Amino acid sequence: MTPEHIAFLEKERDSESHQPLSYRTLTEKQLLVVQEALDILSTYLERTSYTEYTRPEVVRSYLKLKLATKQQEVFACLFLDNQNRLIEYRELFFGTINSCPVYGREIVRQSIFYNAATVVLAHNHPSGACEPSAADKKIRKKR
Repeated sequence: MTPEHIAFLEKERDSESHQPLSYRTLTEKQLLVVQEALDILSTYLERTSYTEYTRPEVVRSYLKLKLATKQQEVFACLFLDNQNRLIEYRELFFGTINSCPVYGREIVRQSIFYNAATVVLAHNHPSGACEPSAADKKIRKKR
């Protein structure tokens, strides 16, 4: 399954229900099945060397697979080569339910370690909110 297929399936799933995934009720057995499927998809995307992370919807789909189930804020990086293929996905910083400390020095250090040509920075909102928080907007203006 290609990242484009995953993006399409996510779009279809989102159109079927107006409730965010975090508000749907799943049994423990269903949650285990969903987590196993996410792990399989994630591993597939990581091992598929031809996957290029050049389109926002492909990056978004991959990050959704990785971050959607986190119960706390997580700051992660995708380290890409010069053809925008994934070298490594790393969750670098962990926070609480509404904040996460981030240290630029560590991001640079990891980028050099992986010899990354491009780095995609991402973090989740455990609340399910897709809009940037006041803190997100403030840090973007500082930089």
